[in-house]
Amino acid sequence: MFEKSSLRRQAREQGPLPRRNKRTGSEGAYSDRLHIPLGAIERARALDHMVTRALRPVALPGLRVLLGLVFVWFGGLKIVGKSPVAGLIAQTLPFGQDQLVLVTLGAAELAIGCLLISGVLLRLALLALSVHLAGTFATFAMAPGLMFTDGDPLLLTADGEFVAKNGVLIGAALVLIAHSNRTSTEPQDQISSVSDPAP
Repeated sequence: MFEKSSLRRQAREQGPLPRRNKRTGSEGAYSDRLHIPLGAIERARALDHMVTRALRPVALPGLRVLLGLVFVWFGGLKIVGKSPVAGLIAQTLPFGQDQLVLVTLGAAELAIGCLLISGVLLRLALLALSVHLAGTFATFAMAPGLMFTDGDPLLLTADGEFVAKNGVLIGAALVLIAHSNRTSTEPQDQISSVSDPAP
């Protein structure tokens, strides 16, 4: 009787026996839900956190520079008269003087792009970028025939898709605005503590 209780106590202290891998016949710890070795899960988590730590300091500056390059490129095309959206702009802003309007918009985009790349007057540049891109949605009201196929608001044309994607660029600008006033003393550890696993 005493030997049986001793064996039971020893079994409880040792914990459950490791599960056997049905494919290899070897024993090891496994995830109950997906039948994935726990070691592989831990290695995947470690890789995920390593990549996250590597991207964290460069993601927002990279986003800022890429936005700036896009605006410099598009603005330059407008200035030299090679922009593929010249006709679209002429129908959206029927002021006459189409070339003057195009060059003015190109110069504004070029200036915004240079400020974004350099990081000078960043919040002002991001605000100007957001206002400028929001204004492009006037095309849906001013030239709906160019935006929709057969008047169906769910069937965008190529021009409609070109303008609609500006919503994503506005979102990127808002993200940069939200982070542009972060000081160097604001700890990255607070972000890390959310995503990094507990020791």
